Amino acid sequence: MSSLSRSAAALALVALWSPALASADPPPPAAPSPSPRWYVTVATGAQAYLSPNRTMGGYGGGLGVRALFGKHLFAEADAAYLFEIGNVLALRVSAGLQRDGLWAPAALVSLGVLAGQQFTFFQPGGPTLGGVPAAWIGLAVAPLRFQLNRAQVSVLQLGLGVGTDLPGLGLAPQLQVLEIAVAL
Repeated sequence: MSSLSRSAAALALVALWSPALASADPPPPAAPSPSPRWYVTVATGAQAYLSPNRTMGGYGGGLGVRALFGKHLFAEADAAYLFEIGNVLALRVSAGLQRDGLWAPAALVSLGVLAGQQFTFFQPGGPTLGGVPAAWIGLAVAPLRFQLNRAQVSVLQLGLGVGTDLPGLGLAPQLQVLEIAVAL
């Protein structure tokens, strides 16, 4: 073999092995995901649970926490005291998406529980609920929501949930008139 052919063979081997050697290096570490931005929320509004077997809810106010992951995804949990249709504790956990910017409308999926006083209705063959909390799952939209530096303000949030009182369904309408969230 001539020295030219040996050089060409060596160059071919280097060319073939160089991608394998390059891929043997470990990939650079992934950038750590940013921690969520935390908010404390204060809200006022009305909520009810209406079924053929019971009615509960009212209007009032509550406190909560929200975690914003990045610019669009958030999760929140809140508790509210409602009155007028009895004294009711409303608990809710939600996850949703929001638009980034000054006008930041949002859509949420929620799970909720209403516990406390309720009007119960006797239905022949129906359940006797006797103080059992009403649970629901639902959707909500907040079309008039705004991001202002370290605060978020929502002037209107409408939601509708569905729960079961077996047999039958209950509806859980929600109207949040004002919510203010301040970043920690």
